Amino acid sequence: IIPFKGSWIEFATDINNVMYAYIDRKKKLPVTTLLRAIGFETDKEILEIFDRCSSKVPDDFQQFEDFDAARDHITLKVLNTQINQAYLEDAAYLNYLDLSIVFYCTVITDYRQQVFCGKVSREQMEAWHADVHTLYGLARQNTPRLLGVYVKEVKDVILEMMSITDDSVQESLQTALEDKNRSPMYIISNHTRNSGAGNMFAEGVLKHLAESLNSDLYLIPSSIHEVLAIPVISRLTREEVDAMVRDVNRTVLQPEDILADHVYIYQKKEDRIIL
Repeated sequence: IIPFKGSWIEFATDINNVMYAYIDRKKKLPVTTLLRAIGFETDKEILEIFDRCSSKVPDDFQQFEDFDAARDHITLKVLNTQINQAYLEDAAYLNYLDLSIVFYCTVITDYRQQVFCGKVSREQMEAWHADVHTLYGLARQNTPRLLGVYVKEVKDVILEMMSITDDSVQESLQTALEDKNRSPMYIISNHTRNSGAGNMFAEGVLKHLAESLNSDLYLIPSSIHEVLAIPVISRLTREEVDAMVRDVNRTVLQPEDILADHVYIYQKKEDRIIL
């Protein structure tokens, strides 16, 4: 449950089918504790909640004890390691620089109208006899396939959001946005625009963009939901981009949405992300 403002609540089930709730990816507690705190005081009331639930988790989740059934559903999200220590305690994840690539089992139903994600625990990974590098290789392919890739220039997004019908006003705005002195900036996310920053690690996404621009990329971690990409050959210096990131983190984002307080660089030739 991800509100526009306020605390995140995430529900997870471990390998023994015990359900937990995470608040802001920090505090882990039995889901029954949360339910009692919001007014469901007796065991009978709690059991009735699940009896009334009309949105069933897909049967695919029941098959995920078998790695062969799960492998095509393994996806990734990316989080700040330092901020999310509690959330990572039982998770299967791969450290990359100061980030953590966390793995999930994802099922898409009803023509992408419902997305079910279950965090892969270390215990589950060990039961599969797998390791984080195996999961990472699968997730790089599955994440764009299941959740889609959203790459669009910021100026086009602004024009779409404003929905201007006056042709003269639209033409003036278009001219301003296409100023040759302005560095092109691209949004990278997924089709849900939720936890889409992970697509910076999806197979081929950054490489395709960098090759089309014939440049390495500054990757601005605007939040866990998206990253912004600017050609390194732009007029902006690294120090200016770092200052931009810190300002956004301080003035715009909730702490739980922060990905990093500095820019990353994608090297086109080496196909890698560095600090």
